[in-house]
Amino acid sequence: FIRVDNVSLAYSVPQTWLSKYKVQALRLYVNVRNAALWAPDWEFWDPEWHPDQSPGPTPRFFNFGLDLTL
Repeated sequence: FIRVDNVSLAYSVPQTWLSKYKVQALRLYVNVRNAALWAPDWEFWDPEWHPDQSPGPTPRFFNFGLDLTL
């Protein structure tokens, strides 16, 4: 199986766009945990599932945010 566990993407807004608003820095970002799973021959929820856990799909988490410096 192949798992894409964590994916992060960020964008820093150019200073030339921010100067007229008197903002020093602005960064936008998104993080995804458990982004994707590919297991063509596996018929259950998660190939890394352990019997001590309750069976089910692995949750996917999204975080969005911004860092602003005035």
